Amino acid sequence: MVEAFVATMVRVMGNEDVKVVLSETGWPTTGYEPYSSIENARIYNSKLREHVIRVERTSRKAYMNIEVYIFEMFNENHKAERVKRNFVSFYPDFIEVY
Repeated sequence: MVEAFVATMVRVMGNEDVKVVLSETGWPTTGYEPYSSIENARIYNSKLREHVIRVERTSRKAYMNIEVYIFEMFNENHKAERVKRNFVSFYPDFIEVY
């Protein structure tokens, strides 16, 4: 999906100098069953980190680094939608979820 976005932005901008920042990406630990689970969140976030750390670029733009911001560090119990409360890496006591 990142590759398609980069290709589209290059075409629209008419310029190869496109920077990509992925903000608020993640996977819910609960709230959208059967898709949300601690295991699915662990897999998604670990594969994302692995890709960014090891690959650090897209195949189209081998020289380009990608900034990624994982959503979310802690549960937000005050959010209205249950699924939005559970994109977490840590419990409130700083213990890792996965």
